[in-house]
Amino acid sequence: MKTYVSKTISIVLVALFICFSFSACTGTGETKDDSTRSENSGNEGGNSIENDKNDEEIITEDEKHGKVAEGMLGAAGDLVDKYSGYLGYGYNILTAAYYNHKDIKTGHPIIDMDSLVKKNKIYVENKSSQHVDSVTFVSSSAKEYSEHFACAANINAKIGFTGSFEASFKQNHTFQMNSNQKLITTQALLETQNDYIIDVDAKLLAENVTSTFKKAVTEKTAKELIDLYGTHVLANITLGGRFDIHYFYTRTETSESTDIEVSARASYRSISGSASAKDEKDKTEIETHSSLFFTTYGGSVTGNPTSVEAAIKSYKDWSTGVENGKITFINASEVIPLWDIVANLEDVENAAEKSAAIKQYFDARVDQISGEFKESVNTPIYISDVYVGYGKTESEAKNMLRSKGVTEGHIVNLDLNTSVGGYWIYLGYKTTTDKANAITNLVANYYSESTSSNLTYNGIKYNIIPVDLNKGAKGKYIYLYYTRDQKAGNPICAIQYQHNEKFQFEHVKADGYNPVNTILNDNAVDLNKGSGGDYIYLWFKRS
Repeated sequence: MKTYVSKTISIVLVALFICFSFSACTGTGETKDDSTRSENSGNEGGNSIENDKNDEEIITEDEKHGKVAEGMLGAAGDLVDKYSGYLGYGYNILTAAYYNHKDIKTGHPIIDMDSLVKKNKIYVENKSSQHVDSVTFVSSSAKEYSEHFACAANINAKIGFTGSFEASFKQNHTFQMNSNQKLITTQALLETQNDYIIDVDAKLLAENVTSTFKKAVTEKTAKELIDLYGTHVLANITLGGRFDIHYFYTRTETSESTDIEVSARASYRSISGSASAKDEKDKTEIETHSSLFFTTYGGSVTGNPTSVEAAIKSYKDWSTGVENGKITFINASEVIPLWDIVANLEDVENAAEKSAAIKQYFDARVDQISGEFKESVNTPIYISDVYVGYGKTESEAKNMLRSKGVTEGHIVNLDLNTSVGGYWIYLGYKTTTDKANAITNLVANYYSESTSSNLTYNGIKYNIIPVDLNKGAKGKYIYLYYTRDQKAGNPICAIQYQHNEKFQFEHVKADGYNPVNTILNDNAVDLNKGSGGDYIYLWFKRS
């Protein structure tokens, strides 16, 4: 009968981020009345409806709204009575992404696990916790992000897991960050199983290496060994599911004062279905000023979600799948350096020299990679393109913007048909560091019928964004126009909105913002003109 020895396990959870965007804060949702109208709004009269549309074009407010999916927590695991998992394989903690099954060196086993099983050295423990643990880390540079991972993994290296940049943010670890940006990752772990080697050390592993590995030690260089087998051997691992949320955050002129880590945690609770009313407010800062990326391990999710809305649904599927036994490798609490194992190979003649060479190569790679990180710089960012997305649901409208390459943090987080029914309508934009490609002015105009024509205003040509900003609602046809002509002014670097009293005209002008005006009389454009709904205005700031 095999004897199992229990062992205390410390699991380190990690989470880091950054974000990137210019966006807006949520509105008050107050009902529109005469007291909220600014004398600069460019509208006449009181609260009457100026309808130029047929009834079949109109979608009521009640018809427009639906229900939001809820998240879910919970866990359940199965006891595995015969080991056939990931222990004994190598992992390259320098170049792989943070612990995941795809980066394990399964093609080149290091340890003969059958030998350890016969010695009663492999233990598999079911973890019955019903709780999802989460940790959030915030980093101000790519190097700091890598340092956080190395610290969390307890690998005695100053940097690690540089593959996480590509896996999490679609960026190489050498990419340039701005001083107003942060990388933020929240990892939610649902642990159901713990596999470990009892009383493990380098000597025990060296006594049980595969013959193929032992031969490779005598024939291959230090670089070749690390490329094939990794830098460390997995000796204590956790299985279950992991749900990672990555934020590439960019602080802008319109950012709220909310602590960014508080905002990130609120965002996670909202996605997981455990948010409070305060969380729903606090999450706005990070979700509207970030590019978001999601990665799931384990569970029943077939593809990584691409939006907050999709993540809410995926989180439920993920946690349910993990509960039902669809688990994978998600973390490691103990790894043994390859060079220490090689040093203990008693029947390999040059073991000490090869061990030293592997350690020397590892240290040199750490220094090399560490030197490749770039310091954050102050680089001006301008708005290069503006888009309008619409749909019969919020998700459909935002997906139209995403299909044009607009990232999550560059979607202005206010339905431009708020309170009046119609289609969901959102404004989105892209950015550039090239001043020549920057938009220099935005204007709008009211019409009694639809149009798709560009226009000339004050001698400058403007391109139309051919989507009615009152689409599906009563009121005027309203279209937005843009120009990149430098005669129109300096490049635009930020966009904000005013929803009723949320963003006062005097305050905005004092901060250097200009309203999007109508070409009819140079007054600020009410984007719900004639609909009888809330007042909504757009503002922009020039660099």
